Amino acid sequence: VQELVWLSNTPIERSKRPQLLERLGTWMRSLHDAGVWQRDFKSDNVLVTAGELTTESFFLLDTSEIRFFEEPLTVERRARNLGQILDLPLKDEAEAKEHVLKGYGGPTDTSRHQLGREITATLAARRRQREKKTGFTYIDEEHYGRRGP
Repeated sequence: VQELVWLSNTPIERSKRPQLLERLGTWMRSLHDAGVWQRDFKSDNVLVTAGELTTESFFLLDTSEIRFFEEPLTVERRARNLGQILDLPLKDEAEAKEHVLKGYGGPTDTSRHQLGREITATLAARRRQREKKTGFTYIDEEHYGRRGP
């Protein structure tokens, strides 16, 4: 996902990004509803297969950090995973958040707003921690330095 959204020299074209991000949200929701939690659910830990995007197109790579619960995940765990996957460059944040949450919760899901607030808090905490540790706020600054690619 990281390569397709922002890191590579040939990221996915803008017209296809909404579908990728919505399907990612749908896939994450199916995992969370099944009680699957990944402690390190970052965009570089999700593999996307080529071809038509379906929920079967996504795979977790870092399986050592997966935990299985008997119940669907709590809002806090969902927000942490979603905050991790949405920890993207500032230029990509609004679009990614809109489409991932649309796929995750659907346009009429009443918990979407609560989850959105929790995700915002999670992202802010991640970025404060990164800034304290590396001096950079956003993931692309850490990767490229302040000047960008």
